[in-house]
Amino acid sequence: MSFYHFFKLRFNTEEQKGKAILIWGGATATGVLAIQVAKILGLEVITVASKKHEATLKSLGASAVFDYHDTDVVEQIKKYGGDRIVYGFDTVSSESSFNSTYDALSDNEPSIIDNLLFLKKSAIKNVKPKDNVTFSEGTLAYLALGEDSVFAKGTVVFKSNPSIKKDHLEFLKDLRKLVYNKQIKHAPITVLPNGLDSVEEGLSLLRNDKVSFTKLTISF
Repeated sequence: MSFYHFFKLRFNTEEQKGKAILIWGGATATGVLAIQVAKILGLEVITVASKKHEATLKSLGASAVFDYHDTDVVEQIKKYGGDRIVYGFDTVSSESSFNSTYDALSDNEPSIIDNLLFLKKSAIKNVKPKDNVTFSEGTLAYLALGEDSVFAKGTVVFKSNPSIKKDHLEFLKDLRKLVYNKQIKHAPITVLPNGLDSVEEGLSLLRNDKVSFTKLTISF
Protein backbone atom coordinates (compact mmCIF):
# COMPACT_ATOMS: atom_id res chain seq x y z
CA MET A 1 0.00 0.00 0.00
CA SER A 2 2.73 2.45 0.91
CA PHE A 3 4.72 2.11 -2.30
CA TYR A 4 1.95 1.67 -4.87
CA HIS A 5 -0.93 3.61 -3.34
CA PHE A 6 0.56 6.45 -1.31
CA PHE A 7 3.97 6.90 -2.95
CA LYS A 8 2.58 6.14 -6.45
CA LEU A 9 5.68 4.13 -7.35
CA ARG A 10 5.86 1.34 -9.93
CA PHE A 11 8.45 -1.20 -10.98
CA ASN A 12 10.32 -0.73 -14.24
CA THR A 13 9.95 3.05 -14.46
CA GLU A 14 12.53 5.82 -14.47
CA GLU A 15 10.53 8.33 -12.40
CA GLN A 16 12.24 7.45 -9.12
CA LYS A 17 15.78 7.53 -10.52
CA GLY A 18 18.01 9.76 -8.38
CA LYS A 19 15.50 9.82 -5.52
CA ALA A 20 15.96 8.35 -2.05
CA ILE A 21 13.67 6.87 0.57
CA LEU A 22 14.29 6.98 4.31
CA ILE A 23 13.01 3.86 6.06
CA TRP A 24 12.95 4.39 9.81
CA GLY A 25 13.15 0.96 11.44
CA GLY A 26 15.05 -1.04 8.85
CA ALA A 27 15.39 -4.04 11.17
CA THR A 28 11.63 -4.37 11.77
CA ALA A 29 9.82 -7.09 9.85
CA THR A 30 8.16 -4.44 7.68
CA GLY A 31 11.41 -2.53 7.30
CA VAL A 32 13.27 -5.59 6.04
CA LEU A 33 10.72 -6.05 3.26
CA ALA A 34 10.50 -2.33 2.51
CA ILE A 35 14.26 -2.03 1.98
CA GLN A 36 14.22 -4.77 -0.64
CA VAL A 37 11.14 -3.50 -2.47
CA ALA A 38 12.43 0.08 -2.50
CA LYS A 39 15.77 -1.04 -3.90
CA ILE A 40 14.12 -3.02 -6.70
CA LEU A 41 11.91 -0.01 -7.45
CA GLY A 42 15.09 1.92 -8.18
CA LEU A 43 15.24 4.14 -5.11
CA GLU A 44 18.34 4.83 -3.08
CA VAL A 45 17.57 3.31 0.31
CA ILE A 46 18.61 5.04 3.52
CA THR A 47 17.59 3.33 6.73
CA VAL A 48 17.73 3.79 10.48
CA ALA A 49 18.39 0.81 12.75
CA SER A 50 20.87 -0.46 15.29
CA LYS A 51 24.40 -0.49 13.87
CA LYS A 52 24.67 -4.20 14.67
CA HIS A 53 22.37 -4.84 11.69
CA GLU A 54 24.30 -2.63 9.25
CA ALA A 55 25.96 -5.39 7.21
CA THR A 56 22.74 -7.39 6.84
CA LEU A 57 20.61 -4.39 5.88
CA LYS A 58 23.16 -3.29 3.30
CA SER A 59 23.12 -6.79 1.83
CA LEU A 60 19.35 -6.40 1.41
CA GLY A 61 19.72 -3.14 -0.50
CA ALA A 62 20.34 -0.26 1.90
CA SER A 63 22.95 2.24 0.73
CA ALA A 64 23.43 3.74 4.18
CA VAL A 65 22.48 2.68 7.72
CA PHE A 66 22.29 5.21 10.54
CA ASP A 67 22.12 4.28 14.21
CA TYR A 68 19.02 5.55 15.99
CA HIS A 69 21.00 5.63 19.24
CA ASP A 70 23.01 8.62 17.96
CA THR A 71 21.59 11.88 19.28
CA ASP A 72 22.45 13.63 16.01
CA VAL A 73 21.09 10.88 13.75
CA VAL A 74 18.73 13.24 11.89
CA GLU A 75 21.56 15.68 11.19
CA GLN A 76 23.69 12.79 9.89
CA ILE A 77 20.89 11.68 7.56
CA LYS A 78 20.23 15.18 6.22
CA LYS A 79 23.94 15.70 5.57
CA TYR A 80 24.11 12.41 3.67
CA GLY A 81 20.86 12.53 1.71
CA GLY A 82 19.83 16.18 1.53
CA ASP A 83 17.13 16.93 -1.01
CA ARG A 84 17.33 13.41 -2.49
CA ILE A 85 15.21 12.12 0.42
CA VAL A 86 11.68 12.65 -0.87
CA TYR A 87 10.02 9.54 0.57
CA GLY A 88 9.79 8.76 4.27
CA PHE A 89 8.44 5.45 5.59
CA ASP A 90 8.27 5.14 9.37
CA THR A 91 7.86 1.45 10.23
CA VAL A 92 8.33 2.09 13.96
CA SER A 93 5.52 4.65 14.04
CA SER A 94 6.06 6.25 17.41
CA GLU A 95 5.66 10.01 17.73
CA SER A 96 9.43 10.29 18.14
CA SER A 97 10.30 8.24 15.05
CA PHE A 98 7.60 9.99 13.01
CA ASN A 99 8.96 13.42 13.92
CA SER A 100 12.50 12.33 13.11
CA THR A 101 11.48 10.86 9.75
CA TYR A 102 9.66 14.08 8.89
CA ASP A 103 12.61 16.22 9.97
CA ALA A 104 15.03 14.24 7.79
CA LEU A 105 13.01 14.68 4.59
CA SER A 106 14.01 17.18 1.92
CA ASP A 107 13.48 20.80 2.88
CA ASN A 108 12.77 21.81 -0.72
CA GLU A 109 11.62 18.98 -3.00
CA PRO A 110 8.02 17.66 -2.97
CA SER A 111 8.05 14.81 -0.45
CA ILE A 112 5.65 12.36 1.18
CA ILE A 113 5.68 10.56 4.52
CA ASP A 114 3.86 7.38 5.54
CA ASN A 115 3.61 5.35 8.75
CA LEU A 116 1.83 2.29 10.10
CA LEU A 117 -0.33 3.87 12.82
CA PHE A 118 -2.22 6.70 11.13
CA LEU A 119 -0.03 9.41 12.64
CA LYS A 120 -0.96 12.73 11.09
CA LYS A 121 0.46 16.21 10.69
CA SER A 122 -0.83 17.02 14.18
CA ALA A 123 1.75 14.57 15.60
CA ILE A 124 4.63 16.77 14.41
CA LYS A 125 6.02 18.68 17.40
CA ASN A 126 9.06 20.91 17.84
CA VAL A 127 10.14 20.42 14.22
CA LYS A 128 10.31 23.20 11.64
CA PRO A 129 7.18 23.00 9.43
CA LYS A 130 7.69 22.06 5.78
CA ASP A 131 5.25 23.14 3.09
CA ASN A 132 6.75 20.62 0.66
CA VAL A 133 5.78 17.48 2.63
CA THR A 134 2.52 15.59 2.07
CA PHE A 135 1.16 13.26 4.75
CA SER A 136 -0.34 9.94 3.67
CA GLU A 137 -3.62 8.65 5.05
CA GLY A 138 -1.63 6.00 6.95
CA THR A 139 -1.04 2.37 6.01
CA LEU A 140 -3.37 -0.23 7.51
CA ALA A 141 -3.19 -3.61 5.78
CA TYR A 142 -6.87 -4.39 6.41
CA LEU A 143 -7.87 -1.57 4.05
CA ALA A 144 -6.35 -3.47 1.11
CA LEU A 145 -9.42 -5.73 1.25
CA GLY A 146 -11.48 -2.79 0.04
CA GLU A 147 -13.63 -2.73 3.17
CA ASP A 148 -13.77 -0.33 6.10
CA SER A 149 -11.97 -1.52 9.26
CA VAL A 150 -14.04 -1.16 12.42
CA PHE A 151 -12.56 -1.31 15.92
CA ALA A 152 -13.60 -0.63 19.52
CA LYS A 153 -17.20 -1.75 19.01
CA GLY A 154 -17.71 0.61 16.11
CA THR A 155 -16.29 3.73 17.73
CA VAL A 156 -13.16 3.69 15.56
CA VAL A 157 -13.59 3.29 11.81
CA PHE A 158 -10.86 3.40 9.16
CA LYS A 159 -12.31 4.04 5.72
CA SER A 160 -11.15 2.13 2.68
CA ASN A 161 -11.77 3.05 -0.94
CA PRO A 162 -11.68 1.19 -4.27
CA SER A 163 -8.35 2.72 -5.30
CA ILE A 164 -6.56 1.17 -2.30
CA LYS A 165 -7.71 -2.32 -3.26
CA LYS A 166 -6.91 -1.71 -6.94
CA ASP A 167 -3.36 -0.53 -6.20
CA HIS A 168 -2.83 -3.35 -3.71
CA LEU A 169 -3.83 -6.02 -6.21
CA GLU A 170 -1.53 -4.49 -8.82
CA PHE A 171 1.31 -4.49 -6.29
CA LEU A 172 0.68 -8.14 -5.33
CA LYS A 173 0.76 -9.17 -8.98
CA ASP A 174 4.17 -7.56 -9.48
CA LEU A 175 5.50 -8.63 -6.07
CA ARG A 176 4.55 -12.27 -6.58
CA LYS A 177 7.08 -12.58 -9.39
CA LEU A 178 9.84 -11.25 -7.14
CA VAL A 179 8.93 -13.68 -4.36
CA TYR A 180 8.84 -16.65 -6.74
CA ASN A 181 12.24 -15.63 -8.09
CA LYS A 182 13.57 -15.42 -4.51
CA GLN A 183 14.40 -11.73 -4.88
CA ILE A 184 12.58 -10.93 -1.63
CA LYS A 185 13.62 -12.35 1.75
CA HIS A 186 11.58 -12.17 4.94
CA ALA A 187 13.03 -11.33 8.34
CA PRO A 188 14.18 -14.21 10.57
CA ILE A 189 11.26 -15.83 12.42
CA THR A 190 10.94 -16.36 16.17
CA VAL A 191 8.33 -19.00 17.05
CA LEU A 192 6.46 -18.76 20.36
CA PRO A 193 5.32 -22.35 20.99
CA ASN A 194 2.27 -22.21 23.24
CA GLY A 195 -0.50 -21.02 20.96
CA LEU A 196 -2.75 -18.28 22.28
CA ASP A 197 -1.06 -18.58 25.67
CA SER A 198 1.98 -16.96 24.03
CA VAL A 199 0.12 -13.82 22.97
CA GLU A 200 0.83 -11.93 26.18
CA GLU A 201 4.48 -13.00 26.05
CA GLY A 202 4.77 -11.67 22.52
CA LEU A 203 3.10 -8.37 23.40
CA SER A 204 5.39 -8.02 26.40
CA LEU A 205 8.46 -8.53 24.21
CA LEU A 206 7.22 -5.83 21.85
CA ARG A 207 6.33 -3.40 24.64
CA ASN A 208 9.76 -3.80 26.21
CA ASP A 209 11.62 -3.34 22.91
CA LYS A 210 12.96 -6.90 22.98
CA VAL A 211 12.17 -7.67 19.34
CA SER A 212 14.88 -6.80 16.84
CA PHE A 213 15.35 -8.11 13.31
CA THR A 214 12.83 -10.91 13.76
CA LYS A 215 9.15 -11.65 13.14
CA LEU A 216 7.23 -13.07 16.09
CA THR A 217 4.91 -15.94 15.22
CA ILE A 218 2.75 -18.25 17.33
CA SER A 219 2.69 -22.02 16.91
CA PHE A 220 -0.57 -23.89 17.53
